Amino acid sequence: MRFFALFLLVTLFCSAVNTAGDDTLECSRFVIDAVILQLFEFLRQLIKLGSIINNITVLDPLVVKRQEIDLEYTKFRINAEILNFTLAGLGNFELLGAKFNKDDVSLDLTLRFPSLTILSEHYEMSGNIFEILPLSGNGLLNIEAHDLKFWSKVYLKQSEDGRSILIDKFLDTHFEIDKIVSRTQYDGNIDDILNAMIGDLLPKYLSRFSRLIAAQYMERITEFLNQYFNHFESWRFIAAIL
Repeated sequence: MRFFALFLLVTLFCSAVNTAGDDTLECSRFVIDAVILQLFEFLRQLIKLGSIINNITVLDPLVVKRQEIDLEYTKFRINAEILNFTLAGLGNFELLGAKFNKDDVSLDLTLRFPSLTILSEHYEMSGNIFEILPLSGNGLLNIEAHDLKFWSKVYLKQSEDGRSILIDKFLDTHFEIDKIVSRTQYDGNIDDILNAMIGDLLPKYLSRFSRLIAAQYMERITEFLNQYFNHFESWRFIAAIL
């Protein structure tokens, strides 16, 4: 309701200004930016609070019963099974950029996550960096990623029933991680050493291979997000700025 009221106010304001070319273009951009900003604020509230009406649980922290991870690239490999883990910090994202493109109905998106924390009751992992640093162990998983920046061109589409904004695809997705702090259990003997080495090396390698990692998982992430977006009558707001 608040989103609709703001959208109506901005639209009325722009309809009242001088319709000369420059003013029209500037106000059109203002309307688009206001709509996109409010859509992301709506997304933040959905992540943090869920939606009782639409039977959507709180997504921060995100709780997953079981997740497999298989990353194999040159000089870098991780194979893991993670049980009962939580991912916290998704709702604290900062919107650094979201330029809307009318021609192809897409967003040039830049997000920043100040901190993301993964906690797991149990994990089993094997892997290595350079075939020298082992990434193997089992036990409790505790990893914090600090200052993660995410870039992608996000193509949007209309749901089949015409009601909702859905994600069509992500393109040129990549990310950078400034710092990782690991307090994970390995073999109980050299945990501190391995955690320090992972904190030093893993951010660089995840950032370096981020395009390959994203390409492997973005289709799955698209399906995950669309199952929630499909509940909301949101397409009318995009239609109004096309």
